[in-house]
Amino acid sequence: MGNIIGYELSDGFFSDLMEGRRVMKSPEHLLIGKDAMIIPQNEKEGVPYRRK
Repeated sequence: MGNIIGYELSDGFFSDLMEGRRVMKSPEHLLIGKDAMIIPQNEKEGVPYRRK
């Protein structure tokens, strides 16, 4: 079995194209649903964008 070391964040299709996506390490607070993962806004802030 592998380990999850980070998550790729998306701010939406057009934002991903213009700014790239963010990669963050496992957040302290995390809510995982069937189709999405939700994290508090303050944990997303400060995570740099990464262009592909």
